[in-house]
Amino acid sequence: MAASVAAPENDGVDHAPDHSSASATPAGRDSVSDPHSATSSFADGGEEDNINDDSDPSGLVRTITSPMFSSSDAAGHMTDEETAARVLQQSRGAAQSIQAQVESCVSRFKLMETRLDTLLKERQEAKPKLEEVAQSRHLERYMEVVSLNVGGERFTVPLSTLLSKDAPNYFHILLGAEETGWVAPVFKDEHDTIFIDRDPSCFKYIVDYLRGYHYFNLLKEDSLRRLKVDAAYYQLPGLLAMLGDVDRDAELQFSPGPGVSPERNRLRVVYGVAVVGDVSLVTGRHTITYEVKVADYVGFGLISESCVNTDQEFHKIPDCCVYYMSGVFYTNYPYHRKEENLERIENGDFVTVKVDLEKGYVEYVLKNSRKMVSLGRARRLRFATTMKLASRVRIVPPEEVRRRLSPIHYSFEE
Repeated sequence: MAASVAAPENDGVDHAPDHSSASATPAGRDSVSDPHSATSSFADGGEEDNINDDSDPSGLVRTITSPMFSSSDAAGHMTDEETAARVLQQSRGAAQSIQAQVESCVSRFKLMETRLDTLLKERQEAKPKLEEVAQSRHLERYMEVVSLNVGGERFTVPLSTLLSKDAPNYFHILLGAEETGWVAPVFKDEHDTIFIDRDPSCFKYIVDYLRGYHYFNLLKEDSLRRLKVDAAYYQLPGLLAMLGDVDRDAELQFSPGPGVSPERNRLRVVYGVAVVGDVSLVTGRHTITYEVKVADYVGFGLISESCVNTDQEFHKIPDCCVYYMSGVFYTNYPYHRKEENLERIENGDFVTVKVDLEKGYVEYVLKNSRKMVSLGRARRLRFATTMKLASRVRIVPPEEVRRRLSPIHYSFEE
């Protein structure tokens, strides 16, 4: 604590001023009771120069006023009233900022609402013009009947008929009745009629399908195949499903004859014997797999050169054998024999016939059963099928056999 020190009495000897003592407070100022001032004294050494510079002639140190104290209280802390006033001021500022932001948003929303009303009004005014343009682009869409030039032949068809099935088909896109990502090219002839570069004879069947007819399986084979191509072009999956998938070409084909399709890989609804291939099997290993589409009356086997009639069954002909759909097996190696109660052949079954002429046997593979018969001395054999009624059979290509069936259908035991 600083204290005022009185000067010593004059003893007749001059004394230098004593700076080691606390600095004196000027008269009328109490350094303890007055909080607005503070008297600093310095020890000898560290701040001696500053003391000498700031000292007055009387030897007193200059008084320094501290800015560290506020008028709030003796310790420099704010009172509760001042804190509340400051918080209130900050709250008012935040409220004013929020109010300004809300007013800005409301202003923008009003501007957007005005713009939206303007756009709706413009759209309503432009709607008749848009409909006029659309009608000029797809004029046929607004007609009850449509004139078409298909392959040079003119057809007049009700619009409702063209759009009746398999939406969206080719005609929905062509006539603008369906919004899709694909646009059908539109060509018109000299009479301003839509031109379609397709077979007019097939188009008649296309229109009949759209009218509800279902007679197409009675068509000839070449017409049926062309119709399948056009059904895909006109995007009619219902007609494609009705016609069935196009059978793959097989490496082994039937010879031309009664009941053989022009592609020579499947049989039609005719009773008779169909022979596979023109060359007889003399040596080596050979295999063939059939897929039974309809098993009304069908049999699979081997025939010899003794079979000369292709319109009769061959189960009694020398050096022949046949496995029928009823589970009955006939063989003539070397004499006529009959076996019954074997595995029956049903729709969708795969029947494989394997011949090993080196070891002299024929083996049938059907479902989970195998039937093996000795050929004896029989040679110069050929695969054959006999059937009648509504039976249908397909020769399965070797690559499909390997992909879909187990190895027992295409491998031989060593």
